[in-house]
Amino acid sequence: MYNMAKRITIKDVAKQAGTSYQTVSRVINDKLDVSPETRRRVLEVIEKLNYRPSMAATSRANPKTHIIAVAISQYNEYLLYEGDPHLLRLIHGVDQALAIRNYSLLLSTIHFTNDNTIESRLLNRQLADGVIIRLSMNDQGQTANTLTEKGYPVVVIGHSQNPNIPSIRSDDEDGGYTQTQHLLALGHRKIGIISGPEADPATSLRKQGHERAMANSGLDASSTPTAMGDYTADGGYNAVASLILDVPDLTAIAAFSDTMAIGAMQWLSEQGYNIPGDISIVGYDDIPDAQRQTTPLTTISIPSIHEGQCAVQVLFDLIENRRRLSNEIILPVHLISRKSTGVPRSTVD
Repeated sequence: MYNMAKRITIKDVAKQAGTSYQTVSRVINDKLDVSPETRRRVLEVIEKLNYRPSMAATSRANPKTHIIAVAISQYNEYLLYEGDPHLLRLIHGVDQALAIRNYSLLLSTIHFTNDNTIESRLLNRQLADGVIIRLSMNDQGQTANTLTEKGYPVVVIGHSQNPNIPSIRSDDEDGGYTQTQHLLALGHRKIGIISGPEADPATSLRKQGHERAMANSGLDASSTPTAMGDYTADGGYNAVASLILDVPDLTAIAAFSDTMAIGAMQWLSEQGYNIPGDISIVGYDDIPDAQRQTTPLTTISIPSIHEGQCAVQVLFDLIENRRRLSNEIILPVHLISRKSTGVPRSTVD
């Protein structure tokens, strides 16, 4: 048993990993002459012992910066300020995966000038060994392409507009399908949608999933009542008001984010609706507040932390020139059933 007051050395890591301290040094400095199994074993011991090598020693052995940048847009900067759980979990996953490699995280914002030129500290000099991008839906791949041209290895979290730039995302189509299939299985047929912005590829894919579920039940999805939101509580609040005023006999709503679902639940509660007695609602993301509602929210759970960890793995594949079978990784999602969904009122009656 290691004494927590004792400083862990490279020889401690080598002894527990069953290898030489020179091999541990090669793993720390990302040398290619280490087998994948040995590298995995050494990294696991480094994490277990919380070993942190001297930065001075690693910089002498390797001219790399040992920094990975996470680039976010002004919109994501706003979400970070607001404490958006999904974005914070992504960044936490990135940081976890970097820590075991003895890399630091640089958070950098991307801004656009009036003539649509990118402004970023990353463009001025080589501040990092690679960049993980989480940008707004309006970027259209411009930032990823520009950073790649500057020589950075780049991975996109979300939908990459360039098939040559790797991307990590959750399965939006299956998420939309699972939302609607859950409501259909409960007996709902009058289902409305609170969507995200039309420019967001996730919105389109989640709608496709909804359409697939409806078609599998022999229902026409083209007439599904839909109100567009902006992934905020206010957006959900206003969208559900519009939906109910237009289609007052809706029995269920699928919201494309938990935050919008929570805003919708507030409006419904203020209007005297019982959830799920009068109307069921299912969200998307499984943020911590979803289970803290007076009526805990049924939702789609997405692997936010795992997305960040996978992005780091793919980025290091690029940095170390390891061949990949695919440039697109799609991670599975699943339903978390809570108290906000139930059988429609007509069924109960």
